[in-house]
Amino acid sequence: MNVDPKELSEFNQRLKSLDAKLSEIKIHHQKEILTYDETMDLLKCSRSFLDSLRREGIVKTYRLKGRLYCKYSELLEAIDQQLITVKNEEVNAGQNKKPASRA
Repeated sequence: MNVDPKELSEFNQRLKSLDAKLSEIKIHHQKEILTYDETMDLLKCSRSFLDSLRREGIVKTYRLKGRLYCKYSELLEAIDQQLITVKNEEVNAGQNKKPASRA
């Protein structure tokens, strides 16, 4: 397995950054049921991006009286699952790289 040390270092920095953001979210939030707007604020994303996450099944939503809600605990699970996906994709990408041929 040939992994470029620079790429591995960059990957580790991105992973630490995501872990720090996740920890910050866990510490600063206590409300379990979030409105769609609160969810967008929490994830720092647009409505269209949150809609795409919902359509893809990454974020679960609940409808009550025409309004959409999300569960905080399920958002954390989705974030954790996506981190695992990102880790696996980046590690696999590093494994599939061929070393540069020498001329």
